[in-house]
Amino acid sequence: QKQNDSGSTLSDEIFLEDAVAWMPLQGVCLRKDGADPRTPEMKMWKKMPKVFHCTERRWRGPRGGLWAELDGSTHPVGWV
Repeated sequence: QKQNDSGSTLSDEIFLEDAVAWMPLQGVCLRKDGADPRTPEMKMWKKMPKVFHCTERRWRGPRGGLWAELDGSTHPVGWV
């Protein structure tokens, strides 16, 4: 697995919570495409879904942002 600058691997940084559906309350929602949430590229949803179905995997970014892994059965692979 790839390591970040502090030497930890992605599996060290992922933590688990309940798998849930998230409903965005603001008009802006960022996503990261792909399986690795550490990628610096972020995109805005063009057609934002009313509900995001997420797995139990979470990741806290270097600036404190909380990212949830999208459920691949209902969304493209990525993080929101």
